[in-house]
Amino acid sequence: MRELPTIGSSAYSASTFDMPRGFKDREAVGAAIGVVMPRRHQVLQASGGDFFIDAVRENVLNKQEKPKMRQRRLVQVVIADPDPKIPTTDALIYEGKSFFTDLDNTDLFYEVDIKPLLAAHNEKRLKTVDKTVKDRTEFLEPVRVSDLKMVVVEIAKF
Repeated sequence: MRELPTIGSSAYSASTFDMPRGFKDREAVGAAIGVVMPRRHQVLQASGGDFFIDAVRENVLNKQEKPKMRQRRLVQVVIADPDPKIPTTDALIYEGKSFFTDLDNTDLFYEVDIKPLLAAHNEKRLKTVDKTVKDRTEFLEPVRVSDLKMVVVEIAKF
């Protein structure tokens, strides 16, 4: 059994999109996103079936037929301890520099040498007092790799 952290992704970009008539016309909006949407209570017949259902089915099939190709991208990997008991200053375990890659998010995790980072973080956890326990002084327990959260920030795709 492999232990992996929770892997998420994040992206930031800027782009413009011409909103068709302020999203008031449902057909124009559907055309903009690739699906023709009929007006309410209006059924368009095409080839003996419901046009909207056929359009959605065709759109889904077109998306499924495309083979997944590895895409080159500029990313930055961040690994953190999501436990609210750990101070924010100690929660960040790894913040990598941005780099160019064609690996997927799971493969990127294996590029990080997590063992020494986790050992150093667990030393801090063992010295951190659990403030939720009021009766006695109790320290935090070590964290496992599967308890961590890894986020891949996608800066750009090529």
